[in-house]
Amino acid sequence: MTDSSFAQKNEIGILRTQLSIQNTILTFAKELLKLNTSEEIVWAITERIINKLDFYDCVIYLLDETGTKLIQRSAYGPKNPQPKNIKDPMILEVGQGIVGHVAQTKKAEIINNTSLDQRYIADDDVRLSEIAVPILVEDKVIGIIDSEHPEPDFFNHHHLDYLNNIASLSAITLQNAINKERLEIKKQNLELEITKRTKKLEDALVELKRSNEDLKNFAHVVSHDLKQPLRTINAFINLIQKRELALSAKSKEYFAFVSEGSLRMQEIINGLLNFSKVANPDHSESECDLNQILERVKGNLSCQIQESKAEIFYNDLPKIIGYETLIKLVFQNLISNSIKFKQEGLEPIIIIDWEENDSHYFISVCDNGIGIPEKEHQKVFEMFNRVHSN
Repeated sequence: MTDSSFAQKNEIGILRTQLSIQNTILTFAKELLKLNTSEEIVWAITERIINKLDFYDCVIYLLDETGTKLIQRSAYGPKNPQPKNIKDPMILEVGQGIVGHVAQTKKAEIINNTSLDQRYIADDDVRLSEIAVPILVEDKVIGIIDSEHPEPDFFNHHHLDYLNNIASLSAITLQNAINKERLEIKKQNLELEITKRTKKLEDALVELKRSNEDLKNFAHVVSHDLKQPLRTINAFINLIQKRELALSAKSKEYFAFVSEGSLRMQEIINGLLNFSKVANPDHSESECDLNQILERVKGNLSCQIQESKAEIFYNDLPKIIGYETLIKLVFQNLISNSIKFKQEGLEPIIIIDWEENDSHYFISVCDNGIGIPEKEHQKVFEMFNRVHSN
């Protein structure tokens, strides 16, 4: 056989090999449509295409969610001792080694002699040739196809074309699969977090119901067991003051302190009972006519209103949905405080007004009393707290 005939035959053999590889790649392109996960896709590349090339080994890295690490996800050759199994999978930082450098620059590289390249990092063994091709989606690296060979100068431009074609064909499908998987993980984490928080909320509700029941029971005990001793204390103080006419000024002062403390205790008990009613409403919500509720409140406070000559102004208040008992308590406390904390020399004037917006009614209660300092606005809502001493 002449040299020219041998060269022609050799060229025909190379063309047939290239055609076979291209057909394999085209077949793989059709199969991609049936693959759903990133795991299926990367293993399909190494098992159905790379094994058809004359490569010694090949590893596919995928970029992690942080975009800082490259993780080996499939392999062909010594790194793949068993089906769909990677021996000692390696993780590289972006910029680390030849693979990391390709991920950083987004440009494929052929290294003819790795012993002369300081970037080279040996994996399972030292090999002298390496080729690394980025898998790009919209100019963003999502992975790297990397292959090594024991002999120097092994890889050529044909190998580079093959790997570039494989990377281009699989990029979009691979990215979609990765996005779905990450979304599913986030969904599962969110569902788990919702489950945990729901459990905590349910436990908190159970504890709140128990605490409210304990408070309600305690409030009733306080009502029956402490009110009577306080009445007894006040009765005996009054009795002593009436009978013992020769009491010293100091003794009278001490009795006044006891009487004041007793009244303060009575206020705390009443506050506790009212708090119990707020925490444990006896009835369900219903339509409440605020005009009727205020008439009842005025009846309850009639003595205070007459003694202080207080004037209360309101007109055509709305009907709302709520707990009538609690609404009555709110108005009664506000009006009572407006009368109690009046300015010296002024008769109390209390104005109750309202306005409506898209979602609720805004009810205001204004008076001409001594008011509450701005720095005490939060403190006044604390349980059993008082701003003014009188």
